[in-house]
Amino acid sequence: MLKLPRAQSPAAAATGPVRRKFARSAAALAPRGLGRQIARVVAGSAAVVTLAAGLTMVVADPAAALTVENGTWRAVGSQDPANSWGGTHKCDAGWSDIGASVQARKCGIRSANGQSVQGAIVIRNSRPTLVGVQVAFMMDTLHSGTFDIRWVCPDSGVGANSYSVCFGRTFQYTADKVGIHEAGANGVPLYLSEWTV
Repeated sequence: MLKLPRAQSPAAAATGPVRRKFARSAAALAPRGLGRQIARVVAGSAAVVTLAAGLTMVVADPAAALTVENGTWRAVGSQDPANSWGGTHKCDAGWSDIGASVQARKCGIRSANGQSVQGAIVIRNSRPTLVGVQVAFMMDTLHSGTFDIRWVCPDSGVGANSYSVCFGRTFQYTADKVGIHEAGANGVPLYLSEWTV
């Protein structure tokens, strides 16, 4: 796994041994409130890592345990925010249903100077009422493997007929293109991205 700098030290990701991508489990995120496990089929010894909201993950190496960081929710009004992002960004071509009249899609953003990247999950609420949503996601590289951080945006209200975005931390990374390795919203897996930035 690639080591990213911690939030208080946004330097370039360190070089070093890279662990290959984990094999996928059936669900990217356990249903809310049930505290179910996200199981990973991996080779070698395993360790259980406690995530946010009562979730757990089984990973392949105790020394390579994931760090969980809080993402940031932003309410962005009635227009798709991806239409106004600067720099280079790519999103899923379609939307995933995560509830009645509530959809999500994954996006990646690279800064205009090419030095920094950021992951984002866009939520579209087409209901006439507020809806609660929680999100978690990981990012990976095109060729090298996954980063060692899971970004989590805890349960938050998305306004009626509006968009909100869960942003991960912006970090410097130029060694490869990146995408979102896995994601889930309200217990619904959003699967592997077919794009990189």
